Amino acid sequence: PDAKWKVTAEQLQLRVAEQKSVLADGARYVRPGGTLTYITCSILSDENERQAEDFLATHVDFEPVDLSRAMYDVSPALRERVWRLPHGVLLTPGRTGTDGFFAFSARRK
Repeated sequence: PDAKWKVTAEQLQLRVAEQKSVLADGARYVRPGGTLTYITCSILSDENERQAEDFLATHVDFEPVDLSRAMYDVSPALRERVWRLPHGVLLTPGRTGTDGFFAFSARRK
């Protein structure tokens, strides 16, 4: 469980490249109107917001999905504690009492 706190810069670069590849591969299986959801156990922007931004920039046939409502459905109290980002939501230890998570969804047009 503590491995994420020991990640080196080189390991992070490898992880980011793997995540980008997984997102691109997953996108091939999403039909028009379908949704792709990407979730990490990370609070690092390289693995989170930047991945979402890069995905949307290179997959113009997808549009972001607002996850704010989903957060409310999970827990009204949690909705007020998550960080709402332009392309996803971030749960941090200080605000949500979690280890830290990010979620991003995109719908194929």
